[in-house]
Amino acid sequence: GSRSDASFYCQRKLSLAIAKELRSIEAFDHQAKMQETLTTAFRLCNEMLHDSWPSENKSACSGTAVLIQGRSLWSANVGDCKAVLCRLGKAEVLSQDHTTEVQSERQRVKSIG
Repeated sequence: GSRSDASFYCQRKLSLAIAKELRSIEAFDHQAKMQETLTTAFRLCNEMLHDSWPSENKSACSGTAVLIQGRSLWSANVGDCKAVLCRLGKAEVLSQDHTTEVQSERQRVKSIG
């Protein structure tokens, strides 16, 4: 499994994981739970990737998902993929990189070993 294999796998599986998680949200709770739903979908996709890959050949990738419903927008990312919104001709970054160059991420990684 190369990085491109992991990327292709996650490209196919992340949308399925998001759809599965969206189906589990009650209609009245939809807006409040969307960010949690995206986070859970990314974790589920990660688990599926690592469960399907041989342990001696672990691979990883980065990714971004954006959901738009009406006038609401949610984004989630992992790794160094950015979500950027162009508003009135100006780029607005919607995400934060998850790399060890970001101090909070470096501390998080160190804390889990």
